[in-house]
Amino acid sequence: MAIPHHRMNFLTTTKQYYAKWLDVSPSRLDAPGIHAIDSPKRDERQIGFNKRFDLYAFVTEQTTVISYGQRLRAQSHTTERCFEHTENVETVRNALCEYVGVTPQHALKFVFTVLPNNLDTSQARQLSRDDYPDFLHFHQQQYPNANAESWLKPYFNEIADKGCVFGVYTDGRLVSATDAPDVPYLRDRVVEPGIATLPNYRKRGYATIIVGALVKHLLATDKVPLWSCSAANIASRKLAERVGFVKFADVITLSLP
Repeated sequence: MAIPHHRMNFLTTTKQYYAKWLDVSPSRLDAPGIHAIDSPKRDERQIGFNKRFDLYAFVTEQTTVISYGQRLRAQSHTTERCFEHTENVETVRNALCEYVGVTPQHALKFVFTVLPNNLDTSQARQLSRDDYPDFLHFHQQQYPNANAESWLKPYFNEIADKGCVFGVYTDGRLVSATDAPDVPYLRDRVVEPGIATLPNYRKRGYATIIVGALVKHLLATDKVPLWSCSAANIASRKLAERVGFVKFADVITLSLP
């Protein structure tokens, strides 16, 4: 059994979020067929991402919305034809790759439904600003070559103040932790959890525990949890399903050199 949440409509908000990405009205995501949109958003790098997406295509069973920028404007009709067989996403990716010479990325987008009522999050600890030394040490172990001097502490303080950092401690140290990367739209309403676990502590269920704790916190504060991952990331997909998400759409993106 699962615990239903009635205070907010997760699907409606999730649609609003991706409609912002695509530069369309949310109702367009329910309109059957293929819809191509020339959007200036594709000519800009969105907040939270290190590159712009010249093409951002949202694909469900009945609807495909293709948002493209100025560098694909002259080829929009050919680009649109690449999406005529969306029942096989790999066919679409191969057609786009052959056409533009760049391999598109394939991501899965999820919508939250209900939180399983047998989800035990008692091992999770919510971190505060005072726990930054533990988080710093954790980050240095997870990313030994990263330079975190200028940005990590302000970032940690911001997400800790929002209650979005949960961790599991084992052997006296932080070994698994959530975070909340910035999102470009609806930042006052949605949160997309991030998760990392030290290699020697994986496959122990820690990710499920702390993501579950974060989702509980988001629901209690009237935030809508989002989830996305690479289509090849089976572990992330299974984790999403364990904490109450179901697949919403395939998203194909293309960043031209």
